Amino acid sequence: MKIYMNENWPEIVESLQPYFKANSPEDDYQREIENCLKYLGWKKTNGTMRSQLSLPIGNSNAIRPDIVLLMNDNPVLPIEIKRPLNVHKERQENQLMSYMRQLRLNVGLLIGEKIELYYDVPDDGENPVCVFSAEINRADVNGSIICDMLEYKKFNSEELEKFCKEQHNKIMARNNLHQRLAEFLSEDNGVRNVMSLLREKFAAEGFDDNVINEEFANVIINVSFKGQGAVSVTKKNDKVISKDKPKYSIDGINFLCKTSFCLGGYKTVYKRASKYYF
Repeated sequence: MKIYMNENWPEIVESLQPYFKANSPEDDYQREIENCLKYLGWKKTNGTMRSQLSLPIGNSNAIRPDIVLLMNDNPVLPIEIKRPLNVHKERQENQLMSYMRQLRLNVGLLIGEKIELYYDVPDDGENPVCVFSAEINRADVNGSIICDMLEYKKFNSEELEKFCKEQHNKIMARNNLHQRLAEFLSEDNGVRNVMSLLREKFAAEGFDDNVINEEFANVIINVSFKGQGAVSVTKKNDKVISKDKPKYSIDGINFLCKTSFCLGGYKTVYKRASKYYF
């Protein structure tokens, strides 16, 4: 199935990629981004795009977003620019946060080595977080999605915020699952929980509890939870079995592939007397 690509995305990539090859000044990169925004219909000449818009803070101070997009003279999206070779720093995110909150907008855009949409959850007391991003590369379909949402003729700030909220909810759900999985497979709970799942599986298949208990007395399972959420099961000597080549050996010489040991997503080895059961 052919993936739809916004016609402006390849043009934007073509315009911005040369700035990745040299240590170009940030002002030059910003001017090129302003030209790219013209592809999407935003223009300084009709007042829909402004650079260095002064936002008063207190009686004598002001902050100035690199770019602000406007509709009917009302700001709808602040944009912070950093040259592609600049190391991403928390300070840049804080600057964008200041613009978003001063303008009372929940969505902001940070453009540097990639394009990032930030979302500020209303009244949660937390800083805005990146909820969607695109590498400046033709192959990244996320760039096409961002172009679709930012086209002036069909721009809708409520729809953009709704999209960011949905992305944020997905991230939070993923984080919650990651935390639950980490707890489920923790050092204290992992083996017990996996054994419990196996007991339920075999009990549902009609095996007698006594048979299950006798067989499980000969089972050794070690479970570890890696930082990125991968699950691995190790042998008794705690030597981690490679994810790429997970093989077990009976005699230390001959190795069997992982398909011989798979059961419900967990690799297990059963040893009873001098025989192995897989």
